[in-house]
Amino acid sequence: GLGLAERPEYRLEAVDLGSLYHAALSRWMGRLLREGARIEALEAEQIREGLAREAEAIAPKLKNRILLSSARFEYLLGILKRTLGGAGEAIVAGLRRGAFRPRAVEVAFGSRGAALPGLELDLGGGRRLRLRGRIDRLDTTRAAPGRGPGVRVVDYKTSSRTLDLPR
Repeated sequence: GLGLAERPEYRLEAVDLGSLYHAALSRWMGRLLREGARIEALEAEQIREGLAREAEAIAPKLKNRILLSSARFEYLLGILKRTLGGAGEAIVAGLRRGAFRPRAVEVAFGSRGAALPGLELDLGGGRRLRLRGRIDRLDTTRAAPGRGPGVRVVDYKTSSRTLDLPR
């Protein structure tokens, strides 16, 4: 025979876009923290350029280079970079308005070798629930008089789904 095989078809799903957004924000914030940047002092152009560079670095690794495979997908990459820039500007604007500052990204908790312990909940009847995972971004603020420092856990989300605790 000719040894013909169907070409694999690559599709870009919403989850892939969410992964790109998450990875770009995490890499960007991590780089800024390593460099000791004053994140709240960044200008819009610095934010947009930094996030665009991260998206361009990630694009070749996503779904067999799909974002570089055609003019249509390259146009989509441009939209993604603009959306990331807007998200980055919103993050920095929020930091400017408050006292919290990013301290770490991708912080593991509850697993072997993790930076933080897991959260254990007693479910009754001898059952316990142990939460483990990864925190997208951990922010802190200085201690207020008579109180300890503040800690904020930030989860980068791209969907409109909310956490339904009773479910």
